[in-house]
Amino acid sequence: MPSKKKREIRERRQKTGESYQAAQRQWKQANTPLQPHTPEWLDKLTAVNEGQAEHSKLIFELSDSTDVCAVCGDTPTTLYRSTEAAVAVSLVLLCDDCFVIQTTRMGAKLVLAGGSK
Repeated sequence: MPSKKKREIRERRQKTGESYQAAQRQWKQANTPLQPHTPEWLDKLTAVNEGQAEHSKLIFELSDSTDVCAVCGDTPTTLYRSTEAAVAVSLVLLCDDCFVIQTTRMGAKLVLAGGSK
């Protein structure tokens, strides 16, 4: 049985008529998490939650950095990955306090993704 990746690439090729390499590039782009707090990350977040994206953008501007907690602007931060399939952005930098709030009070499903700043 082919892997999920190969199956999805084959299905894309059948729908679009793309070469294997083009379909593979598109699959990789669609399945690679965006680096947190980049312009592309903010664009994707804006598409589904404009208020949250505007809040994070303001935090980054006030902090004069994107290496801060996306919620409050504190440092140090830890990189977390969402385990939920239906989230706009799967990676986020959070401080310890905001991680606790997001997971215990807001119901976010987050795991360590590696990396602290």
